[in-house]
Amino acid sequence: MACYNELIQLEYGEVRAQFKLRACNSIFTALEKSQEAIEITSEEHVIQYVNPAFESVMGYQKGELIGKELTEVPINEKKADFLDTINSCIKLG
Repeated sequence: MACYNELIQLEYGEVRAQFKLRACNSIFTALEKSQEAIEITSEEHVIQYVNPAFESVMGYQKGELIGKELTEVPINEKKADFLDTINSCIKLG
């Protein structure tokens, strides 16, 4: 009986892990397909992720943005308004 219980626990744990993986994949797909520009930063404001819409708006590739603070990224006048909007949202929480 103990072996059966262990098998059930292993299967349940594996099912939970698969469920979590599917949920994470769904969230990632939603971020990637969103028409809205999305960036995810660390608590230190270092860019961790940007979606394709953010790349398009900013005119930079992910590799040029990830690992930098947004203040380190050269911005032209057109993009300055976009960043002002982002900063306002950050201040609001």
